[in-house]
Amino acid sequence: MNQKKLKIENFHQGPRSYIDCLYALLTSAGLFQHPKYMLSGMTGMSFKFVVHKRLLPSSLDLYSWQAENWQAVNTLGIYNEVYVGTPLDSTFPLYQRNMLDKIIRSIDQGRASIGWEIERPIFCLYTGYNKDDQVLFFSNSTSKEDDVLLFDNLGLISEGHWFVQIIGDSIEKDYRDIYLESLECAVREWYTEYKVTPDYGSGKIAYKNLLDAFRCRDFNIDGAYYILETYIDIKIEICSYMDAIIKEIPDLADVAFLYHRLADILLPLKQIKLTGNARDDINYIPEAIKAFRDAMTTEENAIKEIERYLKDYINNRSFNPSRLKNLY
Repeated sequence: MNQKKLKIENFHQGPRSYIDCLYALLTSAGLFQHPKYMLSGMTGMSFKFVVHKRLLPSSLDLYSWQAENWQAVNTLGIYNEVYVGTPLDSTFPLYQRNMLDKIIRSIDQGRASIGWEIERPIFCLYTGYNKDDQVLFFSNSTSKEDDVLLFDNLGLISEGHWFVQIIGDSIEKDYRDIYLESLECAVREWYTEYKVTPDYGSGKIAYKNLLDAFRCRDFNIDGAYYILETYIDIKIEICSYMDAIIKEIPDLADVAFLYHRLADILLPLKQIKLTGNARDDINYIPEAIKAFRDAMTTEENAIKEIERYLKDYINNRSFNPSRLKNLY
């Protein structure tokens, strides 16, 4: 077959471009039938909170793609392969040829593949190919039409790393297990001090970076707008996810309550009519400091409640304690 183009559904922009891609891929392939906020929660991605000391916009996507994006899909009971590298490696031509073969094979099997665009800092889907023209078709959740990428340009990223994730078959997995693994991720993310480099704080340290940057008023303005809006949306998403969890695990009702409280604290920030002019909007910094300070305390209490429940599960011997060996 010289050409194939997949029909991709449910590809809309949300808080995190990786989840946008994964949701469109899985729902189009018939591998996921729930709302997008459930995918964000079940994979643990909604609990990733990373903030650079100067609030750089790269904070959203700065984590270990190879390990964490693989684990996100694996938690769902779905086979996946993740490949990451740099075009500066001497072996890059070998990987490029292998990745191209895997992407085309996956498309032939009816599944798109996830990648990282070579020109824009955003995850994308490889949705088709034309062997005669030697091109891949790809798109992201912000684009209305497909773009084309020459086979020879696959992975030729201008800076950073190339990324390809191939999705395979799935097994049936108990939802309670998925929920519990996602909550393990929440605890892990909270206590992980940084991602990739110490400048990118994670969990509780991410809150500290945010508050310190506001107090010192030394931060990237564009990054601040982008990070705050996106992370507030993600924190609010967790409320809906926790509401679903407590239908299966009522003992986590206190955690759900705390995340609703967290959303109530942050939601007023979204209602501020920002002008986009830093000189004007900087007047709202004291309000943002108070909100995020209260949010940090509230989320810390939620994490402690999750820890308490997971420990009780171990004591009842109904839960595999080996899953928690890296938490404490």
